[in-house]
Amino acid sequence: MIRRGRFKSHLPGKLNNFYAFSYLEILLTLLILSIFFLPCMEMFSRSVAQLNYISEMNTALALAREGMERIRNFRLSENQLIARGDAYFPLADEPPIELNGSRWRIHQYLDEGTDPLKIHVAVFKDEILTEPLVSLATLIEDVNT
Repeated sequence: MIRRGRFKSHLPGKLNNFYAFSYLEILLTLLILSIFFLPCMEMFSRSVAQLNYISEMNTALALAREGMERIRNFRLSENQLIARGDAYFPLADEPPIELNGSRWRIHQYLDEGTDPLKIHVAVFKDEILTEPLVSLATLIEDVNT
């Protein structure tokens, strides 16, 4: 602190001579505080991004499970599934599912050369059909009783 004797107030007694901070001291203090807060801000921004990613993954996983349940509930035989082929939900000419602020599309496709029949369910985000966010697989087998 720098003693500022020449700046006297019109207050009585000991309050006339007071100590004050210079602009340089205030700026230096703010600089030191900002250096300590930068890592905290970086950590906060990364955690917000991770929360967004986890939310998207949870939504995609729920949609993939729903697509898997849709296949099981149809109770189609292997031949019927092969005849049906690959499927998108919603269909290509329909708008995608809007959920949690994003647009989603589910793709069901099969590996025809496998026994039992292997079916994949992939969930894509925002009309980008190159890399699925989540992909699940199940096996379907005809049971003769």
